[in-house]
Amino acid sequence: VEKVHCVGVSVGAFAADACARACRESAAVRLTLLDPFTALGVLDWGYGARTFGKGVDFAVQVLNTDDPVPSTNAPLPHCFCYDVTAAKAAFRLPSD
Repeated sequence: VEKVHCVGVSVGAFAADACARACRESAAVRLTLLDPFTALGVLDWGYGARTFGKGVDFAVQVLNTDDPVPSTNAPLPHCFCYDVTAAKAAFRLPSD
């Protein structure tokens, strides 16, 4: 395998980041995190900010800053960040 693209949504960011880190020695790795939950338990609220995206070839975070879920509202320093908060008003799900 030459290229790997790992994608994680919310708490799935932990699995996607772990997969990306495991593959980075043998493949080009891209990591995409969609509104990632970044706290590790109740004692380490900065875990994701310190680790998600670190050491991979390219990492992207899609961020929604008005999410009520804790630890999902800040840009991650090791990722390119797309803040889609303002786009929410223009997007409506069929159930809205």
